[in-house]
Amino acid sequence: MRIDRPRARLLLPLLCLAVLPALPARAHPPRASDFEVFASGLDGPEGLAFTRDGYLVVGSITGAIERFAPDGSSTTLATVPDRLAGVTVLSDGRVLATSVVSGQVWVVTAQGDASVFAAGIAGPNFVVETIREGRLLVSASNGNAIVDITDGVPEVVIPDVEFPNGLAIRESGGRRYLYVAMTLASAVVRYRMFDDGSFGER
Repeated sequence: MRIDRPRARLLLPLLCLAVLPALPARAHPPRASDFEVFASGLDGPEGLAFTRDGYLVVGSITGAIERFAPDGSSTTLATVPDRLAGVTVLSDGRVLATSVVSGQVWVVTAQGDASVFAAGIAGPNFVVETIREGRLLVSASNGNAIVDITDGVPEVVIPDVEFPNGLAIRESGGRRYLYVAMTLASAVVRYRMFDDGSFGER
């Protein structure tokens, strides 16, 4: 059958529509039933962090640090005489756990050996590690500051931060930023991180 050009121009969009794949249905927002209990029976779980091999490390207010396999089975990595808050798994596999109450940061090896890594911090709450330099920064909630504890000796690097809590580092467009959750101020702020170790304005 011969189709003249004007009719072909009209039929072409219809043919294209006919071969388009069906569009996926819009995803529904999660419902309260869309979850499962991964672990139970924990006494005051606080910090959460994953190891490189997929284990979940959980700290608690009892001082117990549990390690969960992907199937939900668990072992106690270590128990320290402290109420724990934030937990961070370092790039070398060690675990850092903070204690707001005692002002200490604990370090636990993969074998479960625990010791105090840094002390004398005003309410250490969370630790983050810079991947490039292996620098360790902790939020000192009661001291309203960000503290460097890389060498185990606390040094304030950012003062005047209202009750800093959670920390995260992100690189965007060749720039690095330290994000800080200021819990009592109901805000998240960020600071530019420079290669010389200094920080920019909030």
